[in-house]
Amino acid sequence: MYYSFNHHSTHFVVLRINDDRFNLMQCNACLDQSNYDDYVNIHQLQWLQQDLAAASSDNGIDNIIVFLHAPIYTLTSAHEGTRSRDLLASEFSKYGVKAVFSGHNHMYERSLPITATFDANNNPVATQDNTNGTRYFVTGGGGSPLHTQIGPNAPRVEQGLMAKVLPNYHYIKIEIDGTSISTTAIDNQGKVIDQAQF
Repeated sequence: MYYSFNHHSTHFVVLRINDDRFNLMQCNACLDQSNYDDYVNIHQLQWLQQDLAAASSDNGIDNIIVFLHAPIYTLTSAHEGTRSRDLLASEFSKYGVKAVFSGHNHMYERSLPITATFDANNNPVATQDNTNGTRYFVTGGGGSPLHTQIGPNAPRVEQGLMAKVLPNYHYIKIEIDGTSISTTAIDNQGKVIDQAQF
């Protein structure tokens, strides 16, 4: 249901988080995180933490890239970011994930580089970090009707940290050269609608 693999010096992680309601910390009695009958999704979080820790400490790995269906950060009103977004974003920041690609919303979105943490009161904090931040992409422009409405109540982080939001049919070309990653979003007419290099 979720897995990872290496290709050359890049570590790829594929998660099974398919909708915005998915909660890695969902529990019944909420008494014992080692009991998978109680915490029914925590095994994926524990696996992810171990996988990212191993990849980030591997000297042969230059990049970590994550794929999942439900977005972490998004501005569209069609689907909010997954309920596990703050937890996932903090893990991605902790282990130096360079890029996260999702779908679910039928549009193109790219964030600025974001570092996510929690403050002393356990409130999520996301800030622009041009040196170590993670880029978040929503690439859901494959053919279904586009989502064109931007959520009026989108969380503050999306309001300030999204670099591009385009309701276009598109695909993304990703090129990796050592530690450098470049992305090119191309619409269904062959026009480049966005580019990034990090």
